[in-house]
Amino acid sequence: MLSQRVLAALLPAAAAFLLVFGPAARAADNPDPRIVTEMTRYLKAIQFGETFLGGVRKTNSAEGQGSRFLDRLLMASPEEIEATVAPAFAGHVSLKEARAMAEFFSSPLGQKAIAQGQKKAGGATSGSQLTAAETSALEKFGATSAGQLAVTLTTDPAVRQEYFALLQKKYGE
Repeated sequence: MLSQRVLAALLPAAAAFLLVFGPAARAADNPDPRIVTEMTRYLKAIQFGETFLGGVRKTNSAEGQGSRFLDRLLMASPEEIEATVAPAFAGHVSLKEARAMAEFFSSPLGQKAIAQGQKKAGGATSGSQLTAAETSALEKFGATSAGQLAVTLTTDPAVRQEYFALLQKKYGE
């Protein structure tokens, strides 16, 4: 079901555990700045920075002790996190795909789909549901290459390693 795949794409916080324990990888070299800009818009639209920092907070409190790296990360704004990791995502999409992802998830329908996914993740079943026309539009987007990337990109292990390396470079010890 598409809504579950969209939900999976919107919940990268589970990856925060790997921030502490995962290996660093080489970050994308010289990505197209136009793609970086569009991926930053996309990451902001899906609230990547907020979700990621929430996962770091949970990991940090579960461990019972912080590290200098985690403390520095937690001082960053969601926008700083998104701008830092966007080049890792940019190396895996075309400009057309990046623009389509940013435009869709910045749209009222994209924001509604994100809100609905967050409610489902929290166990809520009430709230506004997608209409048949909205569901159709969401499925149509999901069938595009940009829609498929939106489902898989934030959880792709190679991309994850690249953005962890960028975070380590900027906020590491």
